[in-house]
Amino acid sequence: MDKSVLKEAEKPNVKLIADLQGIEFIHFGSEETSVYGAMGCFGQETPIEMFEKDYNSKKDIDGIKEKIFAETAGRAHGAVLDQNSFTFNIKGLSRLTTLQLCQPLYLSHLQQSMRRVTVDSGVQLPDAILESNFLEKTLDLMNESFALYSEMDSKKIPTEDARYILPLSVRTNIQTTGDAREFMHLYDMSTQDYTPSLIRDVVEDMMMQLKKNSPKMFEDRENNYENRSWYPCPQLFSPENETLKKIINGVNGVQNNYKTYLINPTYFHMSDDTIKKAIIGKDYAELNNLKQIKFKFLFPLSLSAYHQAVRQRTWNHDVEPIYDGIKRGEIIIPPIIEKSDFSQKYDSMNKRMLELYSDLIGGGIPKQEALVVIPHSLKVHDIGEIDGWNAIYSLPLRTCQKAQWEIRNIATDMAHKISKINPTLGEYATYRGKLYENGCPEKKSCHRCD
Repeated sequence: MDKSVLKEAEKPNVKLIADLQGIEFIHFGSEETSVYGAMGCFGQETPIEMFEKDYNSKKDIDGIKEKIFAETAGRAHGAVLDQNSFTFNIKGLSRLTTLQLCQPLYLSHLQQSMRRVTVDSGVQLPDAILESNFLEKTLDLMNESFALYSEMDSKKIPTEDARYILPLSVRTNIQTTGDAREFMHLYDMSTQDYTPSLIRDVVEDMMMQLKKNSPKMFEDRENNYENRSWYPCPQLFSPENETLKKIINGVNGVQNNYKTYLINPTYFHMSDDTIKKAIIGKDYAELNNLKQIKFKFLFPLSLSAYHQAVRQRTWNHDVEPIYDGIKRGEIIIPPIIEKSDFSQKYDSMNKRMLELYSDLIGGGIPKQEALVVIPHSLKVHDIGEIDGWNAIYSLPLRTCQKAQWEIRNIATDMAHKISKINPTLGEYATYRGKLYENGCPEKKSCHRCD
């Protein structure tokens, strides 16, 4: 792959392709749905009846929207911002960026799968590298990682395993749907100083289009951009997560690959000062820790697997900062690569990519901008809360032989531990065929359920 194919200066194409529009009334859109829905809470008429009356009598609809948004969302009543929907199609953004998009719980995504699609779209690099003396060195190593990926793929290493060697700068496509409240959440997260510019640029583009489409709804009224009113989500790019670091260090043997640990509540302790840091200091990472109140599974996994796991939105996630994973410098190697002739090349390439990250930092590149050279194989730790419904629905999906092997190993460990705690629940935690009267619902069964 030559440098021109890497398209290092090409910007992602961000398009708002759909928003909520009324069927009976063409002028009844996302803003009207939220505003008149709120008004319907305090009147005898339905929202659409109220709107039709105001519209036909030529009332100042914009003035009504301004007043209602100020009195509801402006006073941190977020439910009003949930009564709408927006869909974006984004082409050519980095996997680093989609890691951020997939973290807020109430955004939904359909993403180009690197398990199924051979990657040939190149990488996206931030200006901090494009305009530095490290550009040629960075592109050379990115080329080498793509070359190794292609070589492994041509020698029958599964695409889902070869992708582990690709950098976070690799381009992808995604379709993202959500409501106003959660896009505000994503936007505010992405304005933090420690957010990589590739993420910030895409999210700012999204917000610009949302404000143009629905200016009254997305106007900053202070309390509608209040981070304590959003349901907290993982913070992969946070500079630190003191609480999670203590948990990881407190569990013996947590460094072993593919092992899950059922965390005893005594491991999860937040001091008074830390709680104040979360609530009064509005610290994103510690705010997320407040919801960790049940038994949790702690498990190590690659960034590639984390990207898949965090899209399982019914698991309650809390991930350690990516920088802690980089500091350890441990990688996940797919078993099929470990047993192949590519084992040494794979190990060497991972080390060189981590060394390049250190060189970039040492050369003055901000650490959040240097993240683009980190491989998908980097190991981080995640906390996932599995409830009874997840035990009988998502775990059977993930323990299926057709599931990606790393997620399958983690899910199998979880199912095994659930079986020890609750044998009845555990009986259905690993076989989808037991849940359906006609057996496995897949088009082609792997016969594990048999």
